[in-house]
Amino acid sequence: MLRKAIRNPVLFRFRAYFCSTLKEIFKAVYGQPIATYMKEFRVRQAMKLLRETNDTIADIASQAGYQTQGKFSSAFQSIVKMSPREYRTIQGIAPSDFFSKTL
Repeated sequence: MLRKAIRNPVLFRFRAYFCSTLKEIFKAVYGQPIATYMKEFRVRQAMKLLRETNDTIADIASQAGYQTQGKFSSAFQSIVKMSPREYRTIQGIAPSDFFSKTL
């Protein structure tokens, strides 16, 4: 039944209109497209994890919702202008010295 409803031209136009309107409203309120906002949100969450945990970068990429570490690193680099590893090192939480700083 649901598949038939989606193929209904009236519902299809309504869905397209709703999505378009939602995107316009979101951009008016937040000043950026939904995808950009979500990318920045996910990278901010990852930055927090990089600062506050000793989780691997691959684990943090997964926690932030990225399917691969490569896609995560590219998104991180595009926003923060450095790699996740560089960011963690600058924050003073390099994996090799994490435990010595917390003791």
